[in-house]
Amino acid sequence: MQKTTRLRAQKERLIAFFIPFIVCVAIIVFKKIYPFGNKCMLHIDMYHQYYPYFSEFREVLVKNKSLYFTFNNGIGNDFFALYAYYLASPLNLFLVICPTKYIIEFMTILIVVKISLASLFAYKYFVYHFGIDENSKNLFDSEKCYAIALATSYALCGFCAAYSWNIMWLDSFALFPAVLCGIDKLVKENKAACYYVSLAIAIWANYYISIMICIFSFMYFIYIYIENAIEKKEKSIRSVINFIIFSLLSGSTSAVLILPELSVLKYAYSSTSTFPKKSTWYFGFLDEIMRMSLGIRVYIDDKHLPNIYTTTAALLLLVLYIFNKKIKLSRKIPRIIIVTFFFVSFSNNILDFIWHGLHFPSFLPARQSFIFSLIILCLMFEVLRNIEGIDVKRIIVALCIVFAPFLYQIFNGKENMNSNFNIIVTLLFVFLYAIILIILRRIKRCKKIFTALFAMIMISEVAINMTLVSFETTSRSSYLARSKDYKKIVEYLEKREGDNFYRVEQSERKTKNDAMLYNYSSATEFSSILNYNVSKFYQNLGLEGGINFYSYYGATPVISAMLSVKYYISKNANEANGTRKFIKKIGDFYVYENTYTLPVGFAFSDEAEKNWNEKDLAPIDSINALSKSILLSESTELLTFSSNLQNVKPGKTTIKIYRPGHLYAVYDSIDIEYIDEYVNDDLRKTFSSISNDYILDLGEVKLGDRIYLKNDENRKIKFYIYNLNEKQIQENYKVLAHEKFKLESFEQTGLFNGVSLKGNIKLDKEKNIVFSIPYQKGWKCKVNGQEKKIESFKDTFIKIPLKKGENDINLEYETPYFKLGVFFTFASIISAILLISRRTNIN
Repeated sequence: MQKTTRLRAQKERLIAFFIPFIVCVAIIVFKKIYPFGNKCMLHIDMYHQYYPYFSEFREVLVKNKSLYFTFNNGIGNDFFALYAYYLASPLNLFLVICPTKYIIEFMTILIVVKISLASLFAYKYFVYHFGIDENSKNLFDSEKCYAIALATSYALCGFCAAYSWNIMWLDSFALFPAVLCGIDKLVKENKAACYYVSLAIAIWANYYISIMICIFSFMYFIYIYIENAIEKKEKSIRSVINFIIFSLLSGSTSAVLILPELSVLKYAYSSTSTFPKKSTWYFGFLDEIMRMSLGIRVYIDDKHLPNIYTTTAALLLLVLYIFNKKIKLSRKIPRIIIVTFFFVSFSNNILDFIWHGLHFPSFLPARQSFIFSLIILCLMFEVLRNIEGIDVKRIIVALCIVFAPFLYQIFNGKENMNSNFNIIVTLLFVFLYAIILIILRRIKRCKKIFTALFAMIMISEVAINMTLVSFETTSRSSYLARSKDYKKIVEYLEKREGDNFYRVEQSERKTKNDAMLYNYSSATEFSSILNYNVSKFYQNLGLEGGINFYSYYGATPVISAMLSVKYYISKNANEANGTRKFIKKIGDFYVYENTYTLPVGFAFSDEAEKNWNEKDLAPIDSINALSKSILLSESTELLTFSSNLQNVKPGKTTIKIYRPGHLYAVYDSIDIEYIDEYVNDDLRKTFSSISNDYILDLGEVKLGDRIYLKNDENRKIKFYIYNLNEKQIQENYKVLAHEKFKLESFEQTGLFNGVSLKGNIKLDKEKNIVFSIPYQKGWKCKVNGQEKKIESFKDTFIKIPLKKGENDINLEYETPYFKLGVFFTFASIISAILLISRRTNIN
């Protein structure tokens, strides 16, 4: 008998899992996502970050590379911190059995599975929280039917529709209902296992989204504890103690991830966030209600609009929740307060700041909206369970209340993201739900049929919404087009260089994380945990940079040499000039070698560093100041202003060359993305991300040539042209290359082995050696066998003061606080197991 009951319950859980699974697979087929077509789900950060990170993570696991540090992410980054931030989901470990060419599909499967698990865990939460009888033989029992439909609605809610591509958030999203179920069990039965395990895994998988889960868990515990105390007329201090202990243990279980992550994040831009000085409001209540419409476009920009669609039935049932006579006022008031609090949170800057871990999100707003959706669904269940508490009159009044703001929106004509078509469809669904509720209220026969119909319409609706606004795609073949050529290029360069350290850059990139995508070291990065000091350094010298990225675009020869960029990949056959030479064509790409390249370490005197003030100057002036400081003289400038004539017209600037040579251009800030450079009517190159303000390398031109700089947006752009002083760059390079670091060994193998660089430099006098590696905690240095303090060069690179003569250098990196984190993690797991076992035995 018990076995039959257990199998019946498992069947319903499987239904809760497989409904969203089938919906997602159907959308994949409909949208022709591989293998059903040539599309893939790489979208926004999944396109630019997550796929390259997954590729690198697989490389680390399969080839036993260091988990501590990687040079394939910008000029170097703590890989364990990157793992903790982006890759910590336990499911990602299955990458080891996934072929490289199917990593995109592996990620797609993970997305579908996590969405389905969200539905399963939501169903389990509804069953336990509301005391649903899983032993009922009838699958179409109203409460089970509603629970499955509501669980599906959670899995396919607005948060998921907007952020399904954000694969790193989905574990915590899926586990959130399990965390609440765990709190229920903690309060009602003093059982802590579910709470500890679900919250610990959620924090481990993504500590950032779990900040929001922890904030709400505290609120939820207080509310459930008080409610339970009132209903049972008893207060259990034991559940309070358990909540505190197991909350702390859940967090400390992830200490091995969190402690190193916090150490690295102090160098990120997010560490500069400050608490808002005054309260402001983003939008009104009507705007938020409109965001609950069917088919409304998901919002990911910076105007804070929340993605709070949770079926259109929520609009009607929220009003009916207030009207329902069977639901006690003591239950209504705290729940209505919580819902109101969320509406306020979405719109208020201070609450927004707190919810997002004490900083404002960079795009992707209202990341706590999944919590709101689950709360709304709980209220909906209570209304459906207590349908006898509403009469037909109240349903009609509720329908009118719901219709009012939407009709006002249609006739008011205010511009927003909601079209009249979306509104009409939304109201039609609301009307349909109202009709079924009236039938359920008035007709006693066929209730099961109409209950099932209500649930089926709800599931169909959220499936339609998911199809309309989610699972954005791009061409799979286009994204992977250069993979084979780049693999050959990387193999060629590895064979050419052996164990030497070098960096590779390119004229046109697929992402700012191409180095991870194709497995080489570069000078470009896009990551939320990047060292912001590096980005500021880049921007001060005219390179592309921002709060979470920096790139080689805008590099001039001295900077390129200091960054140890030796090779340059381009589709352009005419990139050879005085600063680089052509060495080989591989596939569709031309490989060039830069003329001026320094090793990863080079000598730089204190006097030269003091003479160079890079922060208070325009980029061109900063580069010229660097050049003069290297030579320790007020010599000729490296980049000299050119008197070439310009003819500026909308969409096209013509430059007639009177001063030939290697030219660079700067321009006033402008919000366009692309500029095409033509020389004598032949396309030379396309500059992208122009709005990020960097120096344009126009290349070499001859006397009488004409350069045409064109943009498709018909904008008038004036350029300031500079000639490269070839003699000056040669003198700069001669000084910097005179005393070079000779690399003897470069080790980055062994998952839990640190990265190390060993080598030698001979100095004519006391100087500093500067390594083009970000300055941050974790690096240790020995010089001639003695510990040496590491200093920073311009708050950006590693600098080590050295004495005259031979200096044997051993530079090693180990992720900060990793070992301490391991201790706390194991201690927390063991403590939790012992405490849970002890309480189980007592019970």
